[in-house]
Amino acid sequence: MLLSTQAGAKTTPMTRVEIALLLILLLFGIPMLVLIPPGAGYDEEDHLVRVWELSAFSFIPGQMPPRELNYPTLFRDFAYRQQGTTGVITSDFWQAYARAALNEYGFVHREINTKSVYSPALLLPQGITMYLLGRRADLPALPVFYACRLAGLLSYLILIWLAIRWMPFGKWILLILAVSPMALFQAATLTPDAISNGIGFLFIAGCLKTSESRQIGWKEFGILVLLIFLLFQAKLNLIPLFLLPFLLVPAGRFAQKRIYVFLLITTVLLFLIEVVGWNLIATAQADPLLANDANLADQLRYIASHPFAFLGILFRDFLTNGPAYFWSWINGYGYYYWTPPTLVSLLFLLGLVLVLWNESTREHLNPKVRVILILVFAAGYAATILSLYLTFTAVGSDEVLGVQGRYFVPLALLLFLALSGLTWESSPPVSQRGSCPCKPCAAAQHGRHRPGLSCAVRDDILSDGVVLPAPVPGFLERDTPLPSSFPGDFPDPGNPGQL
Repeated sequence: MLLSTQAGAKTTPMTRVEIALLLILLLFGIPMLVLIPPGAGYDEEDHLVRVWELSAFSFIPGQMPPRELNYPTLFRDFAYRQQGTTGVITSDFWQAYARAALNEYGFVHREINTKSVYSPALLLPQGITMYLLGRRADLPALPVFYACRLAGLLSYLILIWLAIRWMPFGKWILLILAVSPMALFQAATLTPDAISNGIGFLFIAGCLKTSESRQIGWKEFGILVLLIFLLFQAKLNLIPLFLLPFLLVPAGRFAQKRIYVFLLITTVLLFLIEVVGWNLIATAQADPLLANDANLADQLRYIASHPFAFLGILFRDFLTNGPAYFWSWINGYGYYYWTPPTLVSLLFLLGLVLVLWNESTREHLNPKVRVILILVFAAGYAATILSLYLTFTAVGSDEVLGVQGRYFVPLALLLFLALSGLTWESSPPVSQRGSCPCKPCAAAQHGRHRPGLSCAVRDDILSDGVVLPAPVPGFLERDTPLPSSFPGDFPDPGNPGQL
């Protein structure tokens, strides 16, 4: 499917939203690669260790002993937080590190524990870049570091471009969310969030596109399996997105019952292998890395024995910290040591409000679909809070630690799609000509369109030019099929006196 999409891209001209994506990500993203100090990204020092491991083809975190790892001391020393700077790169920094070789300051010989235990796919482009430019070409450390950041930015650009291509509606909403200040920061720093966020956006777009198919056959099955495979490579808080295709596409829409059964079985198998299997392997030595006296097993036992207390914690956390999550979702650079000017946040919010108001999603989203989008967003939000309560919060604590707005970057698309296109206008009278919100149909032309029925132009035009309404294909189709005609509503072609 990715190949067919790329082949189609050769013949389909780029749209305005795609051009806007390229301009914004390249014009703003590339300067950010250099202007953001090394190590200023969230956990960037840990992710850099993981990239160095991957460049040695060591895919399991912490598997290599220090003497085999040979992690350059330079990478540790030029980090933003190690130097205690104010976020400004001075001339002294460039003089010290611009041309320094990877081995100029030796290697770290003590054991290095990295918290970056995510799927190797999320940092693989950066690992390949490190291998080619660092280990093979032996270029200076700082240019290699920035090249790894560039690899993440370009990976994010490709994933968002594919998502926009697949998105059947709400393309501008996707664009605004994908280039938010926080999303740009994550894309321009060394972090698995860049590719993980891109996968999240792509999965949502692909599910919405696939769900518009009149029937789900083997081709659509292959697309959904590919999307689910990619999703399970992303960060854990995005896992609830797998519910989307099963909620948007009822079992009756599958061409064969066995296709639906195979999709369920494949999803379970991929989850067991990619999510459960990988995390069992990658976190085997992760207990010392748990912060704040967290203990996964004990916390699970606490939740099981105090379920209502845990629900109360979630509710209070949302009321108390919700506004902080919202603002850190917009920005929150450099561990909050410095952030973009307030004007940047206000301009982003203004752009978001404008696209929500103007984007034509009303005819694509019925109330049922809006509810599904909100429920899946809520599931992703709860999964995010739960994961941090389990791994970053002391057992039995009445608060949740470590939650940041950046975790909700792709999930926000679901919420804002559900809110888009909503107006306070009342429905026009049935007798008003052209009141049908979709393409022109006979019912609208004659002022007899029945409310609540979506229709589209069909090929079977009668001799008098009347076009009969047909259900819109895809997940917007009503449960009750639209009749081919309404007795008494349409003129009888065989009775000229009625015309």
